[in-house]
Amino acid sequence: YFLNIALKANNYTLPNTRFALEFYIIQLGIEGTQFSSSRYIDDHYTPGIFNVWQIKSLNPIYSTSILWKPVVYQSVDRSVEKTTLMEIYDLKNNISLEKSIDQGIFNSFYVQPYVSAFNISLGRAKDGFFAKSNYTFIQFTAGLDI
Repeated sequence: YFLNIALKANNYTLPNTRFALEFYIIQLGIEGTQFSSSRYIDDHYTPGIFNVWQIKSLNPIYSTSILWKPVVYQSVDRSVEKTTLMEIYDLKNNISLEKSIDQGIFNSFYVQPYVSAFNISLGRAKDGFFAKSNYTFIQFTAGLDI
């Protein structure tokens, strides 16, 4: 599966705007998740060598992962000239979520889910990246590790 996130704002003029996202990984078991990175050669949209980030569940039965390169694009054409990097913050394991209506279905199936969380910010501090075009795009790949 691909998770594409595109942010576009019209008439937005603040010069140091930067967006951040918080992700929750909710799963069965008590094994948790781990961060890792590896070097990767990519010549599709942004030629170069990148550290590709991966979050992988440690569950031996239902192993899943999310993979992404820490590149944020400034335009739909995804050229290397219109990119910046993202900040990736530490993974927190075994966190507690407040019970809310959006978790109702999940909590009805799984009494005690294991939750991990991490944050990313799109761009670097004071790079003015978003203000140049008011557009930001990133892509994640997620799936089962079979």
